[in-house]
Amino acid sequence: MKEISSHVCGRFRQIFKYILAAEIRKYQRIGLKSVDITNILIDKKQNVIIEFDLIIDPQYKELILYALRDAVITLDVCPLLL
Repeated sequence: MKEISSHVCGRFRQIFKYILAAEIRKYQRIGLKSVDITNILIDKKQNVIIEFDLIIDPQYKELILYALRDAVITLDVCPLLL
């Protein structure tokens, strides 16, 4: 828990932000304007919960949402926590 906390306070947010944006762009290249991590929590089962806001071009909303779903499903954040 301490190790994760130190990463959260350090560079984890920034690294995760870039990796998430890159992963979304693998599925949908246009329409994503920005990614902002709003909160990082650890639940009772030691799962990392990451809340984030996306600013997207409304014209690409549906495509970005599908890309986001695919990105979140395939993204492995464990290496970022080490």
